[in-house]
Amino acid sequence: VDVLPGSANIMATQLGDNVWNFNAQYDPPGSTMEWDLGDGTGSTVPSVTHTYAQLDAFWVVLTLTTPDGCVLEDSVRTRPPAATIYFPNTFTPDGDGFNDLFGGEGRLIEHYELWVFNRWGQVVFESKDMGVRWNGRTPDGEEVPQGIYQFKYRVEGTSMAKREGFGHINLLR
Repeated sequence: VDVLPGSANIMATQLGDNVWNFNAQYDPPGSTMEWDLGDGTGSTVPSVTHTYAQLDAFWVVLTLTTPDGCVLEDSVRTRPPAATIYFPNTFTPDGDGFNDLFGGEGRLIEHYELWVFNRWGQVVFESKDMGVRWNGRTPDGEEVPQGIYQFKYRVEGTSMAKREGFGHINLLR
């Protein structure tokens, strides 16, 4: 019995939230390959770029058959992207088109709540939509004075458990 050397390796690169590129590094030349991309799709070429319909984790399997009939396999698991959230610490609602509104910045957020409080603990702004941001005014439309305001937030998103936090925002006029 002769042992014939061979190898099959997957190089995986995430190109976007749900876009991946898989490259087969293999030996010997002339081997045939079959990709199982984990979502019911496959391919038989050495390099595959694939867009997944869902933001999820998938097992990708490369099966290589050498010219002598030996079967080699490698697998890799994709990771879904995780949600992110960021709150700036200063904004300037002066109408110049730069930093005029305050709110969370993030991606893949599925649930969002924000409350802004004045120094006496009164709510001066409330939102349940990341697109609805504070313009430095009370619910009655009056400008609030320049200063530091506390905020509380609750968020939940893709691969992010429910998170609650506090912070402060510096309003400059």
